[in-house]
Amino acid sequence: YIKAGLFIKGNLQEKPSEMPIIFHHATGKPVEYLKEYSYRYPASGIGALTNGIRGTTNHRDGRWQGFFGNNVEVIIDMGEEIPVKSVSVTFLRNSRSWIFLPGMVEFSLSSNGKKWHSIYEKRNPLSGKEERAIIQPFSNSYPEGSVARYVRVKGYARGNCPDWHDGKGEKCWMFLDEIVVY
Repeated sequence: YIKAGLFIKGNLQEKPSEMPIIFHHATGKPVEYLKEYSYRYPASGIGALTNGIRGTTNHRDGRWQGFFGNNVEVIIDMGEEIPVKSVSVTFLRNSRSWIFLPGMVEFSLSSNGKKWHSIYEKRNPLSGKEERAIIQPFSNSYPEGSVARYVRVKGYARGNCPDWHDGKGEKCWMFLDEIVVY
């Protein structure tokens, strides 16, 4: 946690603010975007997916990166080969705001950034009709001895709002936040 408060002459002026931070192998590591995020929802920019900060169910909290009508494809360079025990990412669904979960998420590992081993593909397990905002994790554990320098995460976009939605046929959003590697 990071905890901060306003002090004047040594006296705390109000309740301190707290923010949980997740420390993991990818924290602070560079992210290469093969598909760019939208300028409208950049979160904290190119480091947002590895900054250790999770988003809330409020898509305007400044922690979510939004992709409008496009797939997500990012590669994290760990700097060197490391043991990989698990990879996870969270997506936001808020259909009232035209934000939908990906149709499928894929994780791949590589030692050289050229030859990839797709080791996780998961279809979206939820129906999109519910309007309540939710945070949906996608995660996978790997067998002991798994190593990689590069971790690739793909989120396959729905593309357009579904037939039951007010925005039927229009482009929709996909929002993600922290990619966690242990």
